[in-house]
Formats: sequence, C-alpha cells, structure tokens
Amino acid sequence: MKSLHNLLALLGKYQLDSSQTVCRHKSKIYYGGGSLSRCRTITNLLGMEVSTFPDRYLGVQIIPGAVKYRHISNAIDKIKNQLAVWKGKMLSFQDRIVLINSVIASYSIHNMDVYKCLINFIRQAERVIRNFL
Repeated sequence: MKSLHNLLALLGKYQLDSSQTVCRHKSKIYYGGGSLSRCRTITNLLGMEVSTFPDRYLGVQIIPGAVKYRHISNAIDKIKNQLAVWKGKMLSFQDRIVLINSVIASYSIHNMDVYKCLINFIRQAERVIRNFL
C-alpha cells in the first residue's frame, strides 16, 4: 500500500511541477500482472480505468514493445484517403502545398510525437504526397 501512496504523491508532484491537472476519468492504467484485488485497489485509489494493449490514444495505436511499420501504417492510409478526396478537385499547386502543410503534416507529426518514426513510414508518406503534387 505504501507504493500506491508513493504513486499518488508522484502524481501530485507532477501536477504541481507541470502546472497541469491529470484528468483521472480520461486517464487509463495498463496493469501488467498481479492479483485482481490489487488491480482494483489501484484503480479505486487513482480513480482511473484499466485498459489493455493494443489501445488508441488520440488516434495513435499504443502497443507494448518495439514499434513496427504495420502499427503506424494507419496514418499512411489516412493520408492516402484524404489526398484521394482532394485529387479530384481543381486545386492549384499552391493550394495543394497549403493543404499538405496544414492537414497532412499533422497526421505524420502526431505519430512522430508518440513513436520514433520509422524510415519506411517517412518514405511512404513522402511518396504519397509527391504523387499528389
């Protein structure tokens, strides 16, 4: 029980030092072992729900272990789908650049914030964007 109270103190220190508040009803616990009663004690103390892998957080797949291209390829699919919608429109080169910089780049950057970006991901995204231009 002492370690749980240390966890609570650490959470409190994080909130104080960062000037952020942890939203407990939106936060999750990934519990990797131990008894069911200990898991319930932790969730009750922290006021958070238990989740399992794989999971999604802000549209990014969260997985344990090393990230493979197949884990983040959904971002490439998202880019392809969005570009397909725009491809049929009469857009100037400058309009296409603006759309890529404002919309498409955010898909990639969002995944890069979570994972060290794989070179395959970068090359595939560049190829799709280049074909659109």
